[in-house]
Amino acid sequence: LLTLGEVHLRQHLTDPAGRLPNLATNLPAGVTNLAAGATNHLQAALAHFDRFLSAFTNSPLAGRAHLNRGWCFWLEGNVAASLGAFQAAVTNLPPSDERAVATFKLADAQFWQRDHSNSLRNYRALLQQVAGQPRLQRELAPLAYYQIARASLEVGDLAGASTALREVSRDYPHSVVTAPTLLLVGQAHLQVGQPAEAVGEKVLESLDPAQQLVGVVHRELVNLMGPVDHSLHLQPGRTTVLMLCGLQGSGKTTTCAKLAKRIHSSGHGVMLV
Repeated sequence: LLTLGEVHLRQHLTDPAGRLPNLATNLPAGVTNLAAGATNHLQAALAHFDRFLSAFTNSPLAGRAHLNRGWCFWLEGNVAASLGAFQAAVTNLPPSDERAVATFKLADAQFWQRDHSNSLRNYRALLQQVAGQPRLQRELAPLAYYQIARASLEVGDLAGASTALREVSRDYPHSVVTAPTLLLVGQAHLQVGQPAEAVGEKVLESLDPAQQLVGVVHRELVNLMGPVDHSLHLQPGRTTVLMLCGLQGSGKTTTCAKLAKRIHSSGHGVMLV
C-alpha cells in the first residue's frame, strides 16, 4: 500500500498535465511545479496512505506514510491538513533525511497558516537537525534562513531577520536565496528609516572579498533593472498577457489572485493559467 501510494505520488509530480506554482520552496529534487491536472493520481496516493495507516497503525513506516500524506495535502493546496500530517511525520520518524524534510514542511505549513512563532521554532530546529550533514545543510539550511527572515519580519523582529541574513551570507554566499534575503531585510530596514546602504555595509564587514563580490553584482543587477513603470497597460478589445516571475515561496500565486481580482473589478475579463 505504501509503495503503491508513492508510485501514484511520483506519477502526479511527473505528469505533464496543467501545472501551477507550488506554495513554497522545497519539492523533491528536480521538481519545481505541481501537476494540477493529475488529480486522480494524487487522490489515489492519499487513499493508499490512509489505508496503510489504518491497517498498520504501529508500523515503523508510519512516519513515512504521514510525510507522504503531508505532500499530498500540500500539493492539493490544503495547507491546514498538510500541517497535521507533517506534524505526525515529525513525531513518528526517527532522526533521518525524511524527518528533516518533514520538519521543514511543518514549518512551511505553519508559516502559511500565519503561526509564525511555531514556524520559527521549527525552522531553527531544522538547522539543528542538519548540522554536520553537508548535503542536507546545502539543500535545506539556506531555505530555512530565508524563511526565518520572512517569519521574523512578519512578527516585527527585525533583529532576528538581520541575524538570519548575516548567517546565510556567511555560510551560503552563493545560494540562490542569499540575495533575496539581503533585499528583503534591506527593504525592512529602509521602511523603519535605516538607510539600506548602511545596513549593507554592516553585512559586508562580515564577508570575505569573494562573498562581497556577490553583493556587488546583486546591487548592480538591482540598479540595472530599475526604476520601472508599475502601471498596468491593458488594451481594450485585445488580450493582455501578464507573467509573474519570482523565487519559489515568494508569493506569486497569491499576487496573481489579487491582481486578477483587481483587474476583474475594473471591468475586464481575467483568466489565470
